[in-house]
Amino acid sequence: MIEPVPQNVSSLHREPTHSFWNAFASAEAAAHQPRLSSDRVERLSGTWQFRFFDRGEAPPEDLGALFGDGATRPPDSIEVPGNWELKGFGDPIYTNIHEPYLLHPGTYRYGFTLQLRDAAS
Repeated sequence: MIEPVPQNVSSLHREPTHSFWNAFASAEAAAHQPRLSSDRVERLSGTWQFRFFDRGEAPPEDLGALFGDGATRPPDSIEVPGNWELKGFGDPIYTNIHEPYLLHPGTYRYGFTLQLRDAAS
């Protein structure tokens, strides 16, 4: 008999999500520096602003208005990477057929400063 999977489990027996693509200043640096130590990589994991929309509620045309002073409600916070259904927004839906439910749209916002570098350095 197959054991049922609890609703708060999104996957079993898999490696953590990751990306092996990184930028380094030189081939020498790529060969000898730890993967996440490059000054040319901006990690985007962390706490982001998030807005979740209930069924039938459409996001506004101006997505910037969701997070600014004129927003109708303050944004929630959510950890990225993650799955918003497992963070308390909406219900987890897992199916091997076409999703028979209305979609729950959501939108994220995260700010950071991009450091521009000379391509030759």
